[in-house]
This record gives sequence, structure tokens and C-alpha cells, in this order.
Amino acid sequence: MVALASHFQNLEAVKQKYKAQVRRLCQENAWIRDELNSTQQQLRTAMQNIAQLEEENKRLKFMNSIKKFDEDLPELADKEGDQAEQQRPASDVHNSTLQELGFGDEQHLKLHLLLMMKFWLLVARML
Repeated sequence: MVALASHFQNLEAVKQKYKAQVRRLCQENAWIRDELNSTQQQLRTAMQNIAQLEEENKRLKFMNSIKKFDEDLPELADKEGDQAEQQRPASDVHNSTLQELGFGDEQHLKLHLLLMMKFWLLVARML
């Protein structure tokens, strides 16, 4: 009988040991799940930041290209004007105005250019 009681005590001790191990593993599992959720949230936040930065980079590149285009525009106009003046006689250059070429008066052209620049700035802000 004593041997049987001792055996039951050993079995109960092993059972308690296994229960403690199960509790520890459940706690560890819960901690690992919390860590996983936290890491996944950080990943989502980082991916959103990357997407925002890529969009901002695209917008800035576009704005830079518009800026370069705007800077190059007066130079091109000056070069084209110089070439046209060199090819035509002086009296012919004097007589050819924007109105004669079908572009309308200069104020209308300036207004059109101003509106186009505002349009492209609005488009760039939307990107």
C-alpha cells in the first residue's frame, strides 16, 4: 500500500509539473502573439511612410522638372528669337508681331501662360 501511495504521489507531482509547464507555455505563446501583433503594426506604419515618401519624391521630381522647364523656357525663347532675327532682314522682324503671327496680343499671351503655370502647379500639388 505504501508503494502504491508513493507511486500516486509521484504521478501527482509529475502532473503538477506538466500543468506548470503548460501554463508557462501558454504565457509564452500569448507574449509571442503580442510581439507579432506589435511588429506587424510597425511594419504597416513603415510601409505607409514609405508609400507617402515615394509619392512625395515623385511630386518633388515633377516640380523640379517643371522648374527646369520654366528656367529653360526663357533661354529657348531668346535663342529662337535671336535665330529668327538673324535669318530675317531688320525691317521684316519689325513688322512681324505676335498678332500678325496669329498668337493674339501680348497681354492675352501672358495671361494664357500665367493660367497654364497655375494649372500645372495645381496638378503637381495633387500628385
